[in-house]
Amino acid sequence: MFKQPFKKHQLPTDGLQQIQKNLNAQRKLLETVKNCLADNLAAHCIHVTVNAGKATLFTDSSVWASKLLYLRK
Repeated sequence: MFKQPFKKHQLPTDGLQQIQKNLNAQRKLLETVKNCLADNLAAHCIHVTVNAGKATLFTDSSVWASKLLYLRK
């Protein structure tokens, strides 16, 4: 017999709602980070994630990532 992938009281959309919640939090964090950067650099930041207390910022090209690395402390 196959195991049930979802508990009876849990809908499959719960996972999608959790993903949407995480994406919204990441969007808010990205806006906060962009507000701390110069406008020309902020325009090239496309996504941010946090894992183990460290933020990873994604840019639209490696050139802008290199500029961010140069600015970090």
